[in-house]
Amino acid sequence: GEVTSVDENNRPLQRRSTQHITNDSRMLNTIKFTTLFSALLCIVNGQYDGIFVGLGTANSIVASKLVPNFQSKRFLVLELGGPLSKKNGGTDYPSYFQGEPNPQTRFDVPGEYSNIAWTAVGQPYQITQAPGWQGKGFGGNSQFNGMLFQTAPDYVLNQWPSGWQASDLSPYYQQLLSTLKVTDAPSADGQKYLTGIANAFATGYQAAGWTASDTRLLGSLQNLDGFYSTPYVVTDGTGARGGIAAPFLTSIVTASGTSSQSNLDIIANANVEAILFDSSDATTAVGVTYTLNGQSVTATLNAGGRVIVGAGALMTPRLLYLSGVGPAGSEGSVFSGTPVTFVRNNPAIGTLYDHVGSQFSVTASGLTRFNYSDYAANADVIDTWIAARNGPYAQYGPVSVAHMKSSSSVSHPDVELFVSPGSVGGSSADYNTANSFQAVLMLLSPLSKGTVKLDASNNIQFPDVYYNNAADATIMANALSRTLNSIVPQGSGLTLNFGPGTSSHPSLSQSSIDDLKTYVTASDQVAGVPYSRMIMNHWCGTVPLTAGSETAGGVEPTTLRVRGTSNVHVVDASLFPVIPASHPVATVMAVALKAADVLTTLFGQAATGSSAVTSALQSASSTDGLVSTASASSIPPSSSPSSAVNTLTSSGATSVAPSASGSSAGTSAASAGSSASASVNTATPSVVTDTNTLTSSAVSDSPQGSGSIGQTTLATGSNGQGSLTSTVPDARAEDPTSSANVMVPMTVMAAMLMSLAL
Repeated sequence: GEVTSVDENNRPLQRRSTQHITNDSRMLNTIKFTTLFSALLCIVNGQYDGIFVGLGTANSIVASKLVPNFQSKRFLVLELGGPLSKKNGGTDYPSYFQGEPNPQTRFDVPGEYSNIAWTAVGQPYQITQAPGWQGKGFGGNSQFNGMLFQTAPDYVLNQWPSGWQASDLSPYYQQLLSTLKVTDAPSADGQKYLTGIANAFATGYQAAGWTASDTRLLGSLQNLDGFYSTPYVVTDGTGARGGIAAPFLTSIVTASGTSSQSNLDIIANANVEAILFDSSDATTAVGVTYTLNGQSVTATLNAGGRVIVGAGALMTPRLLYLSGVGPAGSEGSVFSGTPVTFVRNNPAIGTLYDHVGSQFSVTASGLTRFNYSDYAANADVIDTWIAARNGPYAQYGPVSVAHMKSSSSVSHPDVELFVSPGSVGGSSADYNTANSFQAVLMLLSPLSKGTVKLDASNNIQFPDVYYNNAADATIMANALSRTLNSIVPQGSGLTLNFGPGTSSHPSLSQSSIDDLKTYVTASDQVAGVPYSRMIMNHWCGTVPLTAGSETAGGVEPTTLRVRGTSNVHVVDASLFPVIPASHPVATVMAVALKAADVLTTLFGQAATGSSAVTSALQSASSTDGLVSTASASSIPPSSSPSSAVNTLTSSGATSVAPSASGSSAGTSAASAGSSASASVNTATPSVVTDTNTLTSSAVSDSPQGSGSIGQTTLATGSNGQGSLTSTVPDARAEDPTSSANVMVPMTVMAAMLMSLAL
């Protein structure tokens, strides 16, 4: 899915404000010593066979396949965001659902697609460490994008390594088409809406000799000069958003946002900071560190365990960088701040691709644009969607999509044109008249590429990925020439009102390829309208599938193992070695289905690998350039994993106790002011959400329900300050208070108590 309202220069990001939890001794003194001692008695060592970093589009599919099929193994999901769809526990309802008996979240309503990115309501869901607008939460960008389903053409996939080519992925595309509802008429009544502007452009397409086609499967269309259709999108079959929330996530996540599987723990709002590696075998991952509510937390792997990274094509390489995995010797160019040494050399990590866009605007005689954000004007059509899931709000936005050859010399269609029922935006009424419409050209096979680099705060810098290969500008200029000089003039009642030769760009000629190159490569805006170098948010290729030996870097195709490691795997668009000449979400899902088969085989094999978790945690800092957040001695060995859960909060004690389904047990010690209390409730495996811990004032913004933080260790770090180290408990435990589970040495316990009592 694309975000077409920003340009390469990027409008200033408004970062979501975050409450930082401090270790101020005055706050810690409000927690009673006796409560701390009781909590520490329940400390155990919980470990996992698989840790999923991210619950985005790809990892949602993989987790839904692996977790139910391996009930004897324990899995952990760490997701930067939280529930989105109502099907998976989301509760962010648009205002027009007030008083309705069956409200849906804004992520369930296709018509809300254009109302999330770059808006105030979308800020809580934006990944602030990444450029552009990337969303976080259960299901990832499949809950934010336009869900336009297009398979990658064969000629692209056949450039991928063996095992991942067109014939290999075809069964998985077909599986998606048989599992999901993919249609060009997503409204529950089967009708298409807002088609006037699509029909006006279709007149021009037909005059140019282009073919009306089924654009779900692009393989058979690549010899055509041009083809078009109403967009084929993924719906749930009833006029609501479809794809990941159901059927995939619903198999492992309940409608309240908790885990439905006894062998799965899900922690929401968890920011994974680094993957930890064994000090005696620097290739073997032994756990991850993450922050939750401002506290540092560690989750560890069992012997033979695996880390499965699906954080997206920008955040995945960032995590690998911060974990000491990357192109050795390039640290100085990757990091603007203090570099992390790439102990595990992988020269292929970091290369980045994206489609690039350029837009223009037309007026259409007799037609009226539609503004999805104008709830007052759209009251009747919104009511229609609420009542019957019919009408424009069952559609995601674009109403026409076409692929064209930019010139007669190219072998395949290389530029897409999609048309929306709204205008280009900006501040000028001249380009936002009642009958003006947005049209966007998208370069399908860019040659330009960039590199993922981090700023001084380890956030991802805006990449130099657009038009650094001159051939891309020529292709886009030729496509713009065909569109403006052939399609628009032959369309029904169409007139260009923003673009070369209009009042927006009076000095540029539509007949000059050089002028059109100037238009598509410009870095400025006109009246607040970004018209070139437009972000498509189709990032990919940053940790690519790579044929060859270990020295080739990237990801080993038969196991999805990140080279330089023995048990870290990647499952997201980072894997794409060549960018698809299509919208990528269908390929992301197909790759995820195949990845699930690959990982099912690996998890079914006998466990192998290092089990030296403690030694790795002790020396991670010196070996890998990572920051050690706690003494390894604070995570004691355990011959019998327990299900004890301990959280320390200032108010609203929540805890998880054993249930018949084998869920976690826990204790929460709460303190409001100078008094402390504890409560124990029963619950199924649950999601840890963004509650506030170790604070002295009442929490007013805690979400409903209880969450399991798992094992909680109050440890003395190297700086002498108390830090919180946790792993979520083993749901298979029988007695969390048995002597086999109370393994903390008294000297360690005393040190931890002293650090918190000072």
